[in-house]
Amino acid sequence: MQWEAASLFATPVFKFSMGDMQNLVKFFHETIKNDVGDERDAQGALSHYFSRFNVFEKYAEFSSLQSKLSQMGGFVYRDLMHYQKSGDLYFTNAWLNLCEIGGSQPAHNHVNCLLCGTLYLHADENTHLNFYHPLNNSSFHSELYDRAADDVPNAHGLKFHRREAKISVKSGDCLFWPSWLKHGYSDNKTAGRLSLSFNMMPDKLNVDYQPFMQS
Repeated sequence: MQWEAASLFATPVFKFSMGDMQNLVKFFHETIKNDVGDERDAQGALSHYFSRFNVFEKYAEFSSLQSKLSQMGGFVYRDLMHYQKSGDLYFTNAWLNLCEIGGSQPAHNHVNCLLCGTLYLHADENTHLNFYHPLNNSSFHSELYDRAADDVPNAHGLKFHRREAKISVKSGDCLFWPSWLKHGYSDNKTAGRLSLSFNMMPDKLNVDYQPFMQS
């Protein structure tokens, strides 16, 4: 018999390489950790710094990085994802994440944006981020689905049944993905895993609608 499979409605995760991040890693450990005050949200081995704010607005040392990420985010959203009718992207917030060995980030998505991103300031060969299919055990959907025998490609090389995908990253890698896509990781094996995460929103949607922008 003859057959073919079409990959419909693919979900994109984009990766960019931004080079050496050691200056920002040093700045984080020598400055930010010392003056963070009560803007540190600790969850075991994982700590978020300034998760309710925009770290770009607090430290001038991030201004050049903010400009680069803004340009990249605009390219992803307008050129690659093809939302040509929407306005310019702005950061709704940006924060730092420090995770020690054994830490984890439960599967979650982001609600105050349309585009998410994470820049890895310190990573190694063990660092990765998992992305989860919308229909899984932690989903809020009510659809019925079956669980395949395993999470590897089938005998024909297809992997439509997979409910989880792992993206490996290194220091300087930056990922972008749609905000509704759930992501996380468990049992971190990278000592001092350090990343900068951010959320982005267009200032106009489909030309007609303007989201609320906090001044």
